[in-house]
Amino acid sequence: MKHNSNIRLFKIALLIGVLGLIILLGIIVSGAADPEPLFCIGTPIGLLLCFVGAILMIITYTCEIFRGIREKKFLWVIVLLILGSLLFVRILLRP
Repeated sequence: MKHNSNIRLFKIALLIGVLGLIILLGIIVSGAADPEPLFCIGTPIGLLLCFVGAILMIITYTCEIFRGIREKKFLWVIVLLILGSLLFVRILLRP
């Protein structure tokens, strides 16, 4: 995968995630509750978009690691792996 395609994938992932957050924020601001169609339709769509955006971000991160290995930038790969593992450990140790 080329570096430009990684940037494009990252921008798409960011756009999808932000769109999901905007939908969820709109539902929160509107005060919609469970029986309303806005809540019943908008919430799963917003959550799905946030989840897809997060998955695409993980794919982009993984592609960056493989690109670093391919280009023999091992220090960059080590930094990415350390940052990723710190984030993962932080999520697991949250009370």
